[in-house]
Amino acid sequence: MKVNYHFHSRCSFDAEHPLTELCAVAQKAGLRYLCLTDHCDLVDEFGVDDDTWDWAAIDRELSEARARYPDLEICRGVELGEALMRPEPAKKVLSEPGIDFVLGSMHHTVRREDFYHLRYTDAGKCERILEEYLYCLLAMSRTDDLDSLAHLTYPMRYIRYRDGVKVDIRRFDDLIREILKNLAERGKALELNTSGYRQGMGGPMPDEYILKMYRELGGELITIGTDAHVPEHMASDLDRGEALLEACGFRYVTLYRNRKPIQMRLEDVK
Repeated sequence: MKVNYHFHSRCSFDAEHPLTELCAVAQKAGLRYLCLTDHCDLVDEFGVDDDTWDWAAIDRELSEARARYPDLEICRGVELGEALMRPEPAKKVLSEPGIDFVLGSMHHTVRREDFYHLRYTDAGKCERILEEYLYCLLAMSRTDDLDSLAHLTYPMRYIRYRDGVKVDIRRFDDLIREILKNLAERGKALELNTSGYRQGMGGPMPDEYILKMYRELGGELITIGTDAHVPEHMASDLDRGEALLEACGFRYVTLYRNRKPIQMRLEDVK
């Protein structure tokens, strides 16, 4: 797979490497189509409003990397987090001209801390958190604050696979189906995030059955990314993600230019 549409440079609060270092590894691994998606979390990991996003910093990273690696196509994207909580600041971020791709995400629900910071022990409480999260995604799926929905099963990384609480997200399949149906009908993409493989989840985010559900609902737009925060993860498990997409019935992977989808056959980006 030559595509990575989700990774982070030093412009993200939780990463420290310049884009040039990420691109060096990407090029060596045979990647060709990249999109920088640094975090723009309008509410930070502790539930506090954050207005520090700076397109100028992103453009400096892109300018240097494009000059040094002219054979790579590096698009100008953003992982826009918690836009649902602060629609006016979201509108301001997205009013910037020249955005190629918006990856929409939720890392916590209203005024809570990031799911990463919570500790999970009670299954009932975990189910309530999951339900609240999925209702947030449902609301997001009705907006234009995203081109692709990021890591749909993100809380499960910590609930089930870190803290070992045996909660089955399938009990919310009706809600998940409604989210996916909105995406499919509104021409929004779903992300296959390969970080789940290396995070001990046994597969990507979302799960295989959710990818199949999206396809069965008519979803055709799918983006793929490693969610890398360090150079060594730039190409992690992209080949496994590609194989899974084919097994789920997808024949294309989606790239973006000026927030418009471009479908490329999987066989052409191998």
